[in-house]
Amino acid sequence: MRGATLVSARPGALVSRIRTLPANSDPRDGLDAARRARTSYRPGWSALDAAREIAPAVFALGYEAGDQWTAYAYVQLVEVGGERGWRAVTADEPRQLIGYWTRLRIACDNAHRAWLRTRSVPGEPRATWAGRTAAEVDAGR
Repeated sequence: MRGATLVSARPGALVSRIRTLPANSDPRDGLDAARRARTSYRPGWSALDAAREIAPAVFALGYEAGDQWTAYAYVQLVEVGGERGWRAVTADEPRQLIGYWTRLRIACDNAHRAWLRTRSVPGEPRATWAGRTAAEVDAGR
C-alpha cells in the first residue's frame, strides 16, 4: 500500500508544502480493527442494560470506579391514580425527581441522560486558538 499525499497551502499561495504520510501496509491491522469494533459495539444499547435490580421493580443505575460501584439514579415501579409507571430519582440526597415514564427502558435512558447533563460544563467551549476565542476564530478574526 502507498502512503497518502497531503497538500497544505496558505491562502494566496500555490502550494506551501507537500509531504507523504506513512500508511501501514499490514492488512491484518484492518481485520483486527473490524473484529474489535464488532465485539465492543452494542447496537441499541440502553442504560437498562447496565442497571442492577436491587429489589423487586427497583433498579439502580450506576458506574464502576475501580472496585467500587456507585449508583447515580434509581428507577422504581409506582402506581399513581390507577396507572402504573416508572419513577426516576437521583441517588444523591436529597433525592430529586427526574420524571415519570410508562416504559422502563425509557425511564432508565432519561435518568442516564439526566446524570450525563450533571457531568458536563454548561456554556460555550473554553478552548482558545493562539489567544482567540472560538467565536473570534469563527468570525475570521
